[in-house]
Amino acid sequence: MRVLIIDDDPNIIALASFALRGRGIEVIASTVPSEGLRIAQSENVDAILLDLVMPELDGRALFAQLRENESTRELPVVFMTAKNSQSEMAALHELDARGVIAKPFDPADWPARSSLTLALRSRRLGQ
Repeated sequence: MRVLIIDDDPNIIALASFALRGRGIEVIASTVPSEGLRIAQSENVDAILLDLVMPELDGRALFAQLRENESTRELPVVFMTAKNSQSEMAALHELDARGVIAKPFDPADWPARSSLTLALRSRRLGQ
């Protein structure tokens, strides 16, 4: 399994990478949204962890570009955000994201019970 993390905060990338690698998942990461988009389109990844608030290109806009591209249209995307109000969470789910992970998160508990784990399982099952 390969997961692409796109987040402008290197500390979040480090925490998420630590949690994923501890479960045998290969991680590719980018702190620059446009670079993350290029990686998603050119590398074979199984899912994307996408920060909502980033400079240059926010998570919603990047998500829209991922859905417009044939090679990334079906990739499971899980948003990561500190904006974890119920209305924000509902809005992100309406975008057809596979899940939302609230920041901050504890890497010891995550991703075992996270939306990403569910997204990866559904991807493996071809759903």
